[in-house]
Amino acid sequence: MEEINTLFPERKIAYLTADREFLGHDWFGYLLKQPMIPFRIRIRASDCLSDGRRSLKAGIVFQHLKLQQTQILPKRRRLWGYWLYVAALRLEDNDLLVVVTPNSPSTAITDYAARWGIETLCLHLQDSRLLFGIHPLYRLRTLEQTLRSINYSSVLGFSDRSMVARN
Repeated sequence: MEEINTLFPERKIAYLTADREFLGHDWFGYLLKQPMIPFRIRIRASDCLSDGRRSLKAGIVFQHLKLQQTQILPKRRRLWGYWLYVAALRLEDNDLLVVVTPNSPSTAITDYAARWGIETLCLHLQDSRLLFGIHPLYRLRTLEQTLRSINYSSVLGFSDRSMVARN
């Protein structure tokens, strides 16, 4: 995150998106410390959500959702010791997409969906060997220039939806 802030010092990050590989108490603690980094992170259906009285797996909480149906829980739930908003969507393949966020639960699913665009772009860049085998900092600068040239600012989630103009 420090490297991102170095590359984009003038921009406020509206939110960070991440998939189920980026989970856990320590990671959430880092993102929630002051200044807080808003996030939309997918959790597993097997992760337990607590309302303070009882704890249920997310898959059980949202088992009633039909294909393409969404639900936002009206109150925060505790996950790994942190109280977060939870939103879910039943995907077309019947998989359950569950996203947690400290704020803006009404846009959590839509915001999270933007992650797929940047992931697809990065996979394409990796496959094309554009960023293969070069220094990580130069790789970030190259990626920044590439993203700016194809206007992917909304995927990165900047609050003003514009990229940094750099020389």
